[in-house]
Amino acid sequence: IRKYPHLMNFKDLEMAKLDIAEKVEQIISDNNLISICSVGVDSINIILNSKNKNIDVIPYTIKLINYINNNLNFQANISIGNAYPGFSSICTSFSEAEMCIKYSYIYPEKNIFTTSEAINWEMNSRETLRILFIF
Repeated sequence: IRKYPHLMNFKDLEMAKLDIAEKVEQIISDNNLISICSVGVDSINIILNSKNKNIDVIPYTIKLINYINNNLNFQANISIGNAYPGFSSICTSFSEAEMCIKYSYIYPEKNIFTTSEAINWEMNSRETLRILFIF
């Protein structure tokens, strides 16, 4: 969660984060996914568990972004780490998601960032990064 109304107090911001975590449960509960949410200072971390290795989470993230933008009037970015078997790789997936989110400053018009995109940008292969002008 990067930009939220400046007049929002701490309590309202925390309630909004809990609302988002609840919405995550609503969006994915019908789709054979299990989630665990934790709330940070300006973030909500979600671990998804699925028995299906080939599940596409992008449609769910689009629903969540639309809810956040339209109902809460926040600007939010979602970054997605790769899926791995077992709990031992959660840290790797989280690190990948952190790598993705830093590109929200270069591509502010995007809301969802995937690891495959970020790896291309990191390697600077096939994809030219937007030129930034710093004054």
